[in-house]
Amino acid sequence: MTENNLAEYLQETEYCNFNDSSIMSLSLHVTSGLTAEQEKAVAIFNWVRDNIEYRVGLWQRRASQTIQEKKGTCTNKANLVVALLRLNNIPAGYGVLRTKGQDYIGPVVIPVLRRRIGDVSTHVYAFAYLDRRWIKCDPSADYKLSINTSNLNPQSRLVEWDGRNDAVENLDPSHILSEKGPIANIDHMMRKKAKNGRGIVIRIANLYIEFLRDKAASAKNVDELETLFYDWLIKEKCRYFLVMYFKLVTKRKDKAINFRDRFWAKYMKVYDVMNKAVPYKEMVEQVMQAGRFERGQLVLDAGSGTGIISIAIKNSEAQVISVDNSKTAMTIHKSKDCEAEQIIADLRQRLPFPNDHFDRVVCVLTLHVLSPYDRETIVGEFHRVLKPDGRIVLANPSVKFSSFRIFFKHVQDSIKLLGIGRSIYEIALFLVPITRMFYYNFILEFGRQSYKYLEFDEQKRYLETAGFSMISETKEIYAHSAILNWAIK
Repeated sequence: MTENNLAEYLQETEYCNFNDSSIMSLSLHVTSGLTAEQEKAVAIFNWVRDNIEYRVGLWQRRASQTIQEKKGTCTNKANLVVALLRLNNIPAGYGVLRTKGQDYIGPVVIPVLRRRIGDVSTHVYAFAYLDRRWIKCDPSADYKLSINTSNLNPQSRLVEWDGRNDAVENLDPSHILSEKGPIANIDHMMRKKAKNGRGIVIRIANLYIEFLRDKAASAKNVDELETLFYDWLIKEKCRYFLVMYFKLVTKRKDKAINFRDRFWAKYMKVYDVMNKAVPYKEMVEQVMQAGRFERGQLVLDAGSGTGIISIAIKNSEAQVISVDNSKTAMTIHKSKDCEAEQIIADLRQRLPFPNDHFDRVVCVLTLHVLSPYDRETIVGEFHRVLKPDGRIVLANPSVKFSSFRIFFKHVQDSIKLLGIGRSIYEIALFLVPITRMFYYNFILEFGRQSYKYLEFDEQKRYLETAGFSMISETKEIYAHSAILNWAIK
């Protein structure tokens, strides 16, 4: 790797703020008397691993804040290592893992907390550039936590680093879904608000980590941990035991495991009511104009839902491959177009298509249901499957998304087009599905689904990262509730 390529791995960022006085002071202390890069790197790793206690929850912390709080998530601890390495002129970056959420952490987590972990989790570690090569180092679990839990939890084995070889957590390879790195800048990840970064569940999870750090060594087996934890909680934090018992134990929701699938099945059954809304129709028209679809083109509609966009594109005599993970949506789509070419697939996985396959790719009202990491990954996949000079169109809900704004814009436009009487009649006719759509969109924004809508230039950033050119300026559409970008490969 050339010096020019390494330059970005030495830069300060908003969250990797190594010019902060607290970081410079810590660096002088940790590397005092050391001259070799390898020695400095190992000393930095050991200090962060053991002096910053591991916790779960919020990762929106600058490196300097992590020093002040003396606690941090895997992301916080990796970020502090990277900051200290860069301050010492050692190129450093980040590794990002997508893992099976409930599996990768190991058997040590008690069931009442395990049920609250999502299907997919993100794990971050550090990279250091030493002896002209990238080496992984993962400071996540502190010494005391590792030593007291490794006899029960293989994943908790103490990570020791010599500065020469990779040193990462002892994860089962089958639990790793994907891996990226070294990445120079993850500020866009750290800037995002954690979906479950606060609240009673996180507080109790961190109390459990505190318990593991101090008491787990006395447990003979994993099954004994739960009883010991409850006894410890009653003695040390009784009010949290009562809250946990009434909120987490007695109100256990086993059916939540299938909540996502059931939610989308219900959502898709009323989704087509959106096709009646004037702002939605205008959005479809804007997508069509941006896509410049023509006869004979092969088009990928990623996140095709009930097929509204696919059918509109097909009417331009292009061939459309519709991809979605909802069987309900696919069935509805098929009822409207019996010849629809469909593939049920998860956009979080590698797309089942060869390189340079499609003339056009569209992704409409879909990216918001993916994590920021998955959004960036799938846009990279879109680049892979798109032919050179092919065009991509992204139109997805923004942080300004408002079902009420869309509805009232529809009412205003409908009155202009149809008159008051006809507009009231149509609203009354579709009142039940409209009400359900309001409810489902409320769940998307504030409920258990709690998806995060896109920042204004977020799509543009993903397109740039994936390598697209001629990227359009971001345009607000859908009653200012979504953003549209197009680009060329």
